[in-house]
Amino acid sequence: MKAMKKFKRIVKESGILQEYKDKQYFQKPSEKKRLRKKQGIQRWKRERQKIFNERGY
Repeated sequence: MKAMKKFKRIVKESGILQEYKDKQYFQKPSEKKRLRKKQGIQRWKRERQKIFNERGY
């Protein structure tokens, strides 16, 4: 059990599974760019919310 959990965590952190899912179908470069920008905005919002929660305002 522990070995399987460890394996899953390592695969998830390395991004192998996400890379496989991304390559299942062709994505135009403009779609990739739009997706990266959207993910960046989401990441920024999460980080900003975390900072606000830590500082209390």
